[in-house]
Amino acid sequence: MEATSAATSQRLRELGALVAYLGLSVAMGVLALPWVYAAFHPMFPQPPHRYLHRLILVALVGLFPLFRKKMGARSWPGEFFTLEPGWASEVGFGFFFGILFVAALLAEARSSGLPSPLHIPTVARILSLCVQAWGVALVEESFFRGVIAANLQRTLGTPSGLFGSATLFSLAHYIGHPGKAPWPKEGDVLQAWSACFGPLLDGAWWEPRALILFLAGLVLAAALFRTGRLWLSSGLHAGWVFALRLGEEMAGSTKPACFVLPLEVGTCLGLGICLLLLWLWKSGKSV
Repeated sequence: MEATSAATSQRLRELGALVAYLGLSVAMGVLALPWVYAAFHPMFPQPPHRYLHRLILVALVGLFPLFRKKMGARSWPGEFFTLEPGWASEVGFGFFFGILFVAALLAEARSSGLPSPLHIPTVARILSLCVQAWGVALVEESFFRGVIAANLQRTLGTPSGLFGSATLFSLAHYIGHPGKAPWPKEGDVLQAWSACFGPLLDGAWWEPRALILFLAGLVLAAALFRTGRLWLSSGLHAGWVFALRLGEEMAGSTKPACFVLPLEVGTCLGLGICLLLLWLWKSGKSV
């Protein structure tokens, strides 16, 4: 009885540490945004939400050593990127399957009225998009699956790990999402909070894209839980991002093509099928 109580207390402490870690990282990014954006935007003209996401990433990386043991994490990112037999096939399968799935959606978008003729990027640009896609995938998989999903599974169980991490993955894309609130000026902290969290509060996430991101998060978390590693989920994520960005490049648009299709239901069903296939593909492992 005492052992069970102690284990429960330990899991609750680890869950609390995760909440504190994520909350503090986001808060630090939001608080720094007005000054950093004002200082660097003239030299590096990027949308404010890009600055916000990078500031949150810096905070996540910087704070991780302080919270690692409290969250029960063994190490990062190495614990889920082990080079055990089969890792290369997981990377290749994920990347190929990710590209194939999104390419089918983009082909349908093409037939639904995307610009013609399409712009064909150079080989150098394609390689650049591939590198960017892998950078996004490795970073997001390390945190959303390697930290968040793994912690939730360990403390609350596999269903919570799947659905909790997928929910956070979807909503995170709307922090700082361009909305009605004006972007903050230097030193205007209150306006920064309004601009960054306003889209979450005013329902900007209530759209098919949020559901697609949620289902994608389910697939990626399932890939981690079934393999015990992040190679498969990273490959899938990189394949999706690469195919989407290549599609945007070819269409001459910055709007993700598969998110403006009249095929949201089909997309969701397709991701659900992916989830089922991944769940059955390998025997499960506890991470």
